[in-house]
Amino acid sequence: MFHIALAFDDNYAVPAQVLVESILFEHKDFSQKFKFWVFCAGDVASSNVASLKRQLENRASYHIFDNVSDHDKLETSSIASLGRISKATHIRIFMDDYLPKDIQKFLYLDCDIICLGSLDDLFATDLRRLAVGAVQDAYLQNFIDGFHQGMPGIDDYLEIDPRSSYFNSGVLLINRAVWQQAGIKDRALEYLASLKGKIRLPNQDSLNVAAYKSWMSLSARWNYMQPWRLEPRFGGVLSDAALVHFISQNKVWLDTYSDGELKRIYHQYLRTIDVFRR
Repeated sequence: MFHIALAFDDNYAVPAQVLVESILFEHKDFSQKFKFWVFCAGDVASSNVASLKRQLENRASYHIFDNVSDHDKLETSSIASLGRISKATHIRIFMDDYLPKDIQKFLYLDCDIICLGSLDDLFATDLRRLAVGAVQDAYLQNFIDGFHQGMPGIDDYLEIDPRSSYFNSGVLLINRAVWQQAGIKDRALEYLASLKGKIRLPNQDSLNVAAYKSWMSLSARWNYMQPWRLEPRFGGVLSDAALVHFISQNKVWLDTYSDGELKRIYHQYLRTIDVFRR
């Protein structure tokens, strides 16, 4: 059984269904090998929960955690331009507390992702004695990279080399035994508590601190963060990615997103899930 965890607020309820549909389509002959663990923030409409249940019924195993609230007291980004980042993004930090003890490994996915290929090789990844498998961020490649002079508070962590690689937290393959032994959740929460009013990318920065030297760098195929490079009109090949992540503010479901194969595929899935949303 392959275990996949999703977390979202009401704004991402429909994209979550698109993600689920894309995974089921790419594994249509083997969909019963998946179990979806769905974490819904308190504002998710009951109609959206019901729609997701209809979509998954008799197609894959699932369990829905409704009205999840562990994250409610945590801060979002202190940077005005990142105010769109929802508190619900913190839910991934707490997921391990909810899942049955017999699950050894699970895959967390952001809901602004679509699946374009088989995930078998990703689930087969041997994380050895590391807590997390993730992809190096395409834009913030180390702790001091990027906007706002790098990651806030990094100077207080003398054990961290600021030039070390930094991962994107939108796709996380989690080795639960090591995650627990390393105290990933507690370390992430300690980081957030120490930076009240100065937080940049809340869950991502905190998890990079918490999983320092305990994560495996995966191929960009498993979290492709530059979707435009895949477009055939730019010489790209869609099959180069299995999970495409629309990390910018200009999401693929918006009218402002450029036309192309990825937008066509996304809207095809939107039409497919319409039957579950009636």
